[in-house]
Amino acid sequence: MSFLLSAHSTHYPHEIFMDANATTPVLPELQALMSRVYNTHFGNPSSPHYAGIRAKRILSDTRAEAGRLFGCASDRILFMSGATEGINTAVLSVLQLYAGGRGKGHLLLYGATEHKAVPEALRHWNELLRVGAELQAIPVNEDGLLDYDFIRSQVPHAIMICTMGANNETGVFADLQQLEQVIRSAAPQVPWLVDCVQMLGKRPVALGKTTIDYAPFSAHKLYGPKGVGAMYVRDGAPFTPLQTGGGQEQGLRGGTENVAGVAALGQIFAWLNHPETSPFQDADTLYGYRHEIITALRAAFPGLIVNHPLTGSLPTTLNFSVAGYSSAELIAIFDAAGIRVSAGSACSTGGTRSFVLDAMGLPAWQSEGAIRMSFGPAFSQSDLDALVERLTFIREKITGVNGWGQGALYIPQPLAAGMGWILCRSTQQVLALKEPHSVMEDIRACCGSSDWQLREWNQTAQDFAGFRIEPDAQGIRVTALATMRSLVLTDAGIALTDDIHPIALGVAELHCDHMALIDVRETSEARAQYHQDTESCFVSIPRALWCDYLLTAELQDTPEPVFFCRSGRRASDVARLALSVGWPQAAVCTAAASEVFDWIQKPKDPDS
Repeated sequence: MSFLLSAHSTHYPHEIFMDANATTPVLPELQALMSRVYNTHFGNPSSPHYAGIRAKRILSDTRAEAGRLFGCASDRILFMSGATEGINTAVLSVLQLYAGGRGKGHLLLYGATEHKAVPEALRHWNELLRVGAELQAIPVNEDGLLDYDFIRSQVPHAIMICTMGANNETGVFADLQQLEQVIRSAAPQVPWLVDCVQMLGKRPVALGKTTIDYAPFSAHKLYGPKGVGAMYVRDGAPFTPLQTGGGQEQGLRGGTENVAGVAALGQIFAWLNHPETSPFQDADTLYGYRHEIITALRAAFPGLIVNHPLTGSLPTTLNFSVAGYSSAELIAIFDAAGIRVSAGSACSTGGTRSFVLDAMGLPAWQSEGAIRMSFGPAFSQSDLDALVERLTFIREKITGVNGWGQGALYIPQPLAAGMGWILCRSTQQVLALKEPHSVMEDIRACCGSSDWQLREWNQTAQDFAGFRIEPDAQGIRVTALATMRSLVLTDAGIALTDDIHPIALGVAELHCDHMALIDVRETSEARAQYHQDTESCFVSIPRALWCDYLLTAELQDTPEPVFFCRSGRRASDVARLALSVGWPQAAVCTAAASEVFDWIQKPKDPDS
């Protein structure tokens, strides 16, 4: 079996990684340090001989650096596999005291915007130990800050409270000193867990001078390796090992320590203790970088809205949405330009919206279209220059590509949901064919924040913005007056004829001189793709405008069309739709869009 990083692995020499809140690359200095440790300090720290003593010294030196950084005794620091293990250890330590139903009538409090690792750990151990407590989320305001009045009223009934130092999606940070006063004035003894993962290297926290009971960290969030972390445990806090074994970590965490990983973590702590030797930028510099990034983003996306207060969030985190773009489309645009961003927590992939922004009460379109752009404190001026250059490229590529003329048939999910509108830009009116939930919010999200006026179709034949709308036995028939092509919108989406099946073509059958390549993915995503210009035979249509394009495009000079995209089913669906509304020929390309671009540009062998 070959190793994952084989000779055929893809290399991204121009990748700009802007998802540091998910993880960070291991700095070369730390890679070199770990390599030396693997070679020279490979002994088991629990062994009594000199090889073991050398390894154990790394653990003690790192513990000492952590003690200086956090203002606590070094023996209050335990090495673990990461923050998730720390969270579970802390939760188990408290909840085992209430096993067998002794927690009935009590609460387990956690912030509504907490990383999923916290409520999931609370839920798991509450059920497994049969504690019987009730999980309750602490509400947050529009800035993502915890509701202090709620805490004051509820924490006296809690057996544990869990909050976070800084949010992983928005970077909003807590005033821990004020929060401590709120908690301790109402419940002096309640065990308190603070998720400090995103704070490391970005916000100071003197744990030893607080009444925080548990504070976990992960090395890989600050340029260290994955699989190693630490947790601060306050003296006297309840503690039960999550795993037992050979008595390592003062008998509090079984298992041979990851010495090389701990060495890297120790170097990170040392850098934070001695900034003059550190590769990390200071907070003012990082805030300046973020300001320049926002400026470049707004130049590329004028409809950008920042989803959190800039003055109350980490300088390395930016969460934003753009009117008219989904998070999937924005990620694809950035990806095509070599910029790696995310839609939220890396541990919450698959969701359609941000629960963090929902908890903050933001509009649905912002939650569904949210992008997190995050960088680490080792981000440099050269990194910033490269990012701004790439954002300028995006701006130049996508400016104006979402213009739809004076009238357009807008159907967000043509083959899945029975909703649609016709837009008339000259009068700023929207004719709703099927009344969806929050129609105007959806319209503003797709079409900007213009002052649209909503009209409802009167259920009789009428003309509007170049289209004729009339009742049909299946639903609503929409006809483009310029071409007289029509389709039927039903409650389930566009009606297609079952016996229509487009032909499938391979890449080698594509020839630009007699084929139009119609890219079925979001226009801006396609335009941001790093490829030589192929506009002579290239058209791109976003999903919401498939129907508009297929009804209104002039076909007399159009060669045989080919529909293709990164999803073969989407390409086939649109080809079927084209055939059903009257296009003479439509085919499906069996390759992905990027493969087609590469094949077109590749020099051809005349003998092949």
